[in-house]
Amino acid sequence: MARKAREAGGLREQEVLAWLRGAPEPPHTVYLVHGEPGGAQRLRDRIRHELGWNAVVPRSGERVLVR
Repeated sequence: MARKAREAGGLREQEVLAWLRGAPEPPHTVYLVHGEPGGAQRLRDRIRHELGWNAVVPRSGERVLVR
């Protein structure tokens, strides 16, 4: 069961990365605020590595100013 969850998570990551690649220009920062902490951190690392973008998993309760 855990393996299937990881595989499904990998598919969702691919979909998110494909969607991000379609952005007209890279954002200043990508904030990952949904999902399990481990999955969000893994996606953050992939965004940084594959897209070269700044990606952050905020701490619980952390506030950021989005302009």
